[in-house]
Formats: sequence, C-alpha cells, structure tokens
Amino acid sequence: MVKKIAIIVPGILPVPATIGGAIEQSINLLIDQNEIFKKLEITIISTYESKAYGLSGKYKFTKFLWIHRGLLYEIINFAFRVCAKFFDNLDHLDSEIIKKHLRKNFYDKIIIHGNTTYLKVVSKVVAKEKLIFYVHSNIFSEQNDNNIAICNLPGKIICVSDFVKNETMKNSHDTENMIDVIRNPIDYDSFVNCKKEINIKLMRELNINPEDIIILFVGRIVENKGIIHLLEAFKNIEVNQTITLIVIGSFGSLFGLKESKSIFKEKIMDLVDQLNINVVFTGFVQNYELPFYHSIGDILVMPSLVEEAAGKTAMEAMASGIPVITTTAGGIPEYVSMDAGILLERNEYLVNNLTNSLVKLIENPDLREKMGRAGQKLALNFHPNRYYEDYVNAIFER
Repeated sequence: MVKKIAIIVPGILPVPATIGGAIEQSINLLIDQNEIFKKLEITIISTYESKAYGLSGKYKFTKFLWIHRGLLYEIINFAFRVCAKFFDNLDHLDSEIIKKHLRKNFYDKIIIHGNTTYLKVVSKVVAKEKLIFYVHSNIFSEQNDNNIAICNLPGKIICVSDFVKNETMKNSHDTENMIDVIRNPIDYDSFVNCKKEINIKLMRELNINPEDIIILFVGRIVENKGIIHLLEAFKNIEVNQTITLIVIGSFGSLFGLKESKSIFKEKIMDLVDQLNINVVFTGFVQNYELPFYHSIGDILVMPSLVEEAAGKTAMEAMASGIPVITTTAGGIPEYVSMDAGILLERNEYLVNNLTNSLVKLIENPDLREKMGRAGQKLALNFHPNRYYEDYVNAIFER
C-alpha cells in the first residue's frame, strides 16, 4: 500500500528547486526518484514561484500546496501577526494555511525540513508519532530549554550527519533511538555524465585560457565560507602554470535573489586586485548549470570556517572526478575521504596549508587524477537512488 506523506519546505525557496538551496535540491531529488519507484504519495508544501509551478506539472505522484507570498500575502500576514498577539492559537498566515491543510487531509507522516517554527505550529494539530523533523544544519549547537522543548515535539528526528546527530543529542537531551542519519544526496548522474573535457564554449564565455589550471570555489560568497583565506593563499603560490580561479555564487545569503553591496565585498575585490592570477566571478549559477563548470575544473576548494553539517559542494566535485581541498569542519570528514581530497584543520596555519595543498595538486596531475577517481567512487554513496531508499526506510521504521 502506497504511503501518504507531506513534506514542508523550510522557507522562501521553492520546490521544484528553481532558485537553488541545498535542502530544496534534496527534496527535488526525492520527488524525482519517487516518479520512478512510486512508493509514496507526496504532497509538497512550498513557497510559490512561477518556474517551480511550471515544473510541478510533470509530477504524477507528487501534489503541491503553494503559499503565495506577494503583496496580498504581506497585508494579510501583517493582520495575522497583530491578531496573534491576542489569540494564543493563531499563527502567521503561512502557518495557518499549513494547519488548515493538515486538519483536512490525512497523511501517514509529515516531514518538516529545517524550520522549527513550522514544527511548533504543526505539533498543535498533528500527533507526535506522525511528526518527523529533518535537521539540515547545526541548529542545536547550544543546550537550553528551547532546544529541549523543540526536540520533544516530533516522534523522530533525521540528521544529515553524525556530527549533527551528536550535537542534537548533546544539547537537547535527545535519545539515540529516535534519531536517524541520512547522508545528503546529489544529482550524481548529471555530474558524472558531464564529460571531463575542455568545454570550449564555456571557456570562451568566461574568457579563460584552455591551458590554465582551473580552481573552483562554489558557494555563497560570505566570510564563513573561507573565501578570504583562499584568496590570501593565492598570494604566495609559485608554480609554472597559469591559474584561473572561478568563484561560483552570489554575494550574501539570498541565493541570487539579490546581490549585496558591502564592505566585505569591497575587501574581496581589493584582494583580487593584489593577485597575479585570473579570477572570474560568475554570480549565481542555476543547479542544472553547475556540472558544466565542474567539467572544466581541475581542483575544488571549500575552505569552510564554520561547522558545516555536511558538504554538498565537495560531494558534487567528487562526482565530477575533481579532487577537493577542504577543512575538517563539522560533518565534512563524513563525506570527503583523505584519498579523494585534502582535509585541513581550521587554525592559524590554514592560509599556508591552503597554499601548500594547491601547489601540491597543481604540480601533480597524476595525483589529481587518482584523487578524482577515488572521489567519484565515494560519491556513489550520495546517489539519489540510495537517498530515496534511506528516506523511505527512515520515516516508516519504528
């Protein structure tokens, strides 16, 4: 018998994942796999976006409840927020929409991805044993009454790494037998099948010399992703080959919805002016375009300074056969092995170690190839097929 589940998307980014977002991309891969295996009848509760709405029509086994966040939404939501101060059972507009839907429709399980506000709201109308909270980041990094209360609401918690699981258990008094770990998925086939060859058209568009060693940085251009440390590392590089650094991503944390102008951005540009390498900023790149950039890359650097829950950027690089230089932050070592990349400690020597690691891989094409093969093999663990099976098993066991 096919099980019915509702998946609540965490925020302003939609599913299908037309604007990006690691959580949204994972959910997108899940519903894609469900079209093949048909084990679930899924309802996605998501922010409305025109392109996402257009793509939703291709799904036969997934329905969509859209939350329209336009001007009318903002006006009505303001009224709800005012009224919520006087009525305990009244929540913000999107929460009221979700509660109304869940009251009227039966689901075997409701999975809330990442949004603790939605978890609190849904727990008012759904039995605990039906509720699953999916933790994608280290949101329970401190032990306090609020974290303990939140973790008591669902019947099960799913984490993306052992690191996040251990932090959740430590800081919320949660018991191990109600927490599962599911490794994040990637669109494995798209990265593997995008051949490792010179993409002349893309090279020309980016004004890159095909003979260059191409270093990739992929992610939001914010301080805690280590972009400054990477640029500092390039100051001292001495090799016999010309280098191009491609920085793929938007400034700030709005996934390409708006480019921010800040002192941080000015600092980045000042550093770039001091380097004797070619640096290309692409801005926001859509998910489906990333494999083309990976196909021209030689090395990917992910010098994260924060406790990453996982390491999607590194996973995609490995699937593309690219060696990775990253840090031991959070759950990254659970996703990147030492034979597929170089893992560095986040200490005062990070810049120097980044420089040395880059030189080592730039000057050793055989090592790059060896690491690339190992990474591609490891990345099979993140195939959407595996994710789908793990997801179904986790939400319906116990």
